[in-house]
Amino acid sequence: MGNIPANHNSQELAAMVTSKLPGVGIKDCWNYAHEGDGLTLYLDYTLFESGYLSHDESQFRKRIFFKSALFKKVPDMVEKIINEVVNKGGKVVFTNYNILKEYDGIALKLRYPA
Repeated sequence: MGNIPANHNSQELAAMVTSKLPGVGIKDCWNYAHEGDGLTLYLDYTLFESGYLSHDESQFRKRIFFKSALFKKVPDMVEKIINEVVNKGGKVVFTNYNILKEYDGIALKLRYPA
C-alpha cells in the first residue's frame, strides 16, 4: 500500500487514474475489484461506507428499501474492496482528504482497458 504526498496535484492524479478507464465510486469499484480487474485502488483515507451485497457477492446496493433475504449488510464496504483488490494482486494508494472528491473518494485503475 502506498500514499500520495500532500503536494500531489489532483490533475496529475486524475491523469494517472483515468489512464486505464477506472471504476469510479463505490459500486463500480466493487464490481471491477470482485471480477479481479483492479490494478490500483485510489482511496481517500477518510472514506467509510457501508452497503449491501447479494449472498454470492455479485451485486452491490448502497441501500435497500425493504428487508430482503437476498442481501446481507456489509458494515465497511471500503475494507471489503481493499481486501478484494489486494487478494487479487492489486495495490492500494491512500490519498489526502478531498483529492478524490470528484470521484466520490474512490477510484480503481483497471488492469485491462474496458
